[in-house]
Amino acid sequence: MSLREAAPIQREQWVLPLLVAVFVAALELLRGLGHPLTGGGALVSLVILYTAYRAGIVPAMIGAGLLSIYTIRAVQAGLSIPSIGIVIGVFGSAIVVGWLSMRQRNALVEAVRAREQAQQSEQRYRELVDGLDGVVWEADADNFRVRFVSKRAEAAFGYAVSEWVGSSQIWRKLIHPDDFERTIASCRASIKEQQDHALDYRVVTRAGDVLHVHDLVHFDDSVMPPVLRGILLNVTRERRAMDALQDTERKLRAFINNAPDALIVHDITGRIVEVNRRACDSLGYTRDELLRLRLPDVDLKVTESVVESWDPRELAHGPRMTEGLYRTSNGNTIPVEVAVSMWEARPELFISVARDMTRKTELEEQLRHAQRMEAVGRLAGGIAHDFNNLLTAIRGHAEMLSNELAPNVPPDLAEIGNAAERAAGLTRQLLAFSRQQMLQLQVLDLNTVVTEMRNLLAHWIGENITLSTTLDNSLAMIQADRTQLEQVLMNLVLNARDAMANGGRLHVRTANAILTEVDATRFAYVRPGHYVLLSVADTGTGMDGNTVRHIFDPFFTTKEQGKGSGLGLATAYGIVKQLGGYIWCDSELGRGSVFRVYLPPIASPETEIVLEAPRSTVRAQRGDETILVVEDEPSVRSLVRRVLQKHGYRVIDAGNGVEALRLVENSDEPIHLLLTDVIMPEMGGRGLADQLGQLRPYMKILYMSGYAEDAIVVNHVLQPGFAFLQKPFAPDALTAKVRETLES
Repeated sequence: MSLREAAPIQREQWVLPLLVAVFVAALELLRGLGHPLTGGGALVSLVILYTAYRAGIVPAMIGAGLLSIYTIRAVQAGLSIPSIGIVIGVFGSAIVVGWLSMRQRNALVEAVRAREQAQQSEQRYRELVDGLDGVVWEADADNFRVRFVSKRAEAAFGYAVSEWVGSSQIWRKLIHPDDFERTIASCRASIKEQQDHALDYRVVTRAGDVLHVHDLVHFDDSVMPPVLRGILLNVTRERRAMDALQDTERKLRAFINNAPDALIVHDITGRIVEVNRRACDSLGYTRDELLRLRLPDVDLKVTESVVESWDPRELAHGPRMTEGLYRTSNGNTIPVEVAVSMWEARPELFISVARDMTRKTELEEQLRHAQRMEAVGRLAGGIAHDFNNLLTAIRGHAEMLSNELAPNVPPDLAEIGNAAERAAGLTRQLLAFSRQQMLQLQVLDLNTVVTEMRNLLAHWIGENITLSTTLDNSLAMIQADRTQLEQVLMNLVLNARDAMANGGRLHVRTANAILTEVDATRFAYVRPGHYVLLSVADTGTGMDGNTVRHIFDPFFTTKEQGKGSGLGLATAYGIVKQLGGYIWCDSELGRGSVFRVYLPPIASPETEIVLEAPRSTVRAQRGDETILVVEDEPSVRSLVRRVLQKHGYRVIDAGNGVEALRLVENSDEPIHLLLTDVIMPEMGGRGLADQLGQLRPYMKILYMSGYAEDAIVVNHVLQPGFAFLQKPFAPDALTAKVRETLES
């Protein structure tokens, strides 16, 4: 109510001033009766009364002063006591009436003003509530019947205010069915304890959208019945952002824990504050155990002074690479490569990412070993080639001399031939190790090879060793030189026998096998795929790791001096490699050894055969054709010339390809056969044959060599259509091969 609305009430209260005016009139009547009061007293009294009523307490005080003056004057005028009483009564009534009117007026004004302020406050409150981002509500605590809800409820959830107020079923409509029972139960529990509470649940809008809300609820028992007042905040965006953040954190945590490297977070003092799963697995500690340690406790190469020397400003520009030596919980050590960097989000912390270098070190050692074996193989092949040339001359001249002296051949001459034969066997082993031996490939069933050799193997190993076999009936076929494959099996079995001097068990097994990517990372130069496995396991003394690393090195042996050449396993290694396979050994001291040979299977049973050197038992044959002999070794060239001439052939010889080409170009004489070494300076045998083929298209070609690493060999297998004679050879083998080539 405004002040203007209060005016009628003020006018109704003029009744009292009218009554006061009666008293003033009475006072004037007294003056007419001869009282010594001036005529203006009544007028002054009226003014005082009116002013006292309209103006309030201050004019009333003035009236009180005037009352005192009029009273004194009345006394001085000699009025009687009753007259003075009348005067005092009149003026007193005026004062009282003015004071009471002032109180009434002020109370009325204050009431109106308070009502206006309350209305304004309520309006501001409603504007504030409606302007909030959340939905404000009030409901009975006993049955959740809604008493009030802000207008934002309709915009937020699609339900009008009228659907809220007076209803308790609005909650069942609003709250998600999966969250309703939990939410109501939680709310009732808080009401029972008369506590404020916060709830997180999902709501379903009228349009069917699912939102996440956070409901802050206040329990008020100061009114009866008690009520709940709350504010519903839409936290869907925040919830989705939090879910996305938590999902990102989970992915990041999974990424860090599944990282192949150990991650350790530590401060400048070396105190470990966080680790990943790889660090725990590598070091053998739990996370809690590692968090109680310091970096110097883990990395033996890190001291407190080293940690304190790390400059955050320097690490801010990039990681610092160091080598470390981590100590595991069981006391073992792991060589690691560590990248130390500063954590940008928390500059007071450092991140050490450690990569286990154990496997890298092993692979580097395998690579160095393979390179060493390759270098030794090349050296052995070169030596064997040159040695074969010498043996060819020695054997040839010894055999020719024996033929001339027959039947009275001196024993020393026979011993020379025998020594040359043994030396030829040694060169064949060197060629096998260096993968430069000529192979006679054929399709083989490895089970058949093992079965047919079983009795011979049992004879070799003796009665104190039990031999057993396990053969896979579905074994794939392989392509190999049977003689060389038998030599591999024989060498592995003999090596196992020597490791079981006091007897034991020897097991030979065949199977189809698969080498995986894991095997490729474990062993250098391994190609994943399907293979045929030949396994030889023994219960012998076993070997330590250092011995295993050198087991295939040529001339390496663990046997006593004079009891082994050190070429048995090296030969097996070379043959397997030449066949495109792999061989390795697993062994431990006191637990025996297992040798595994993996050979590639073939898809179709086609046989590819390579002609090998004829044996010296072949009967020598004569002829009268012209033969061009090209050989850079003079002793071999002289021997070949003498043998062929002795058997009726006409021989033209040259020391290299260039010289031979010049002889043919300057001569019209027909040449029936070119007998040439493969590897020669300036021009090799294959190049010479190609050029001479244009000049003598009907000329036959016979190659000879001490090893097979040359231009006419593809994967160490002679291409079809070429004749080849392996050094060292006997004179009879030479003449037989020449005759065979001429007549082919």
